[in-house]
Amino acid sequence: DCRKFMGLCKSDDDCCPHLMCYKYGWCGWDGSV
Repeated sequence: DCRKFMGLCKSDDDCCPHLMCYKYGWCGWDGSV
């Protein structure tokens, strides 16, 4: 189970499967509102 829905990360592996690690160092989803 992923433990980081939103939070600091170093790679996409630190985030939930459907999330990615952005260059700013946090997990988020692709797309904008």
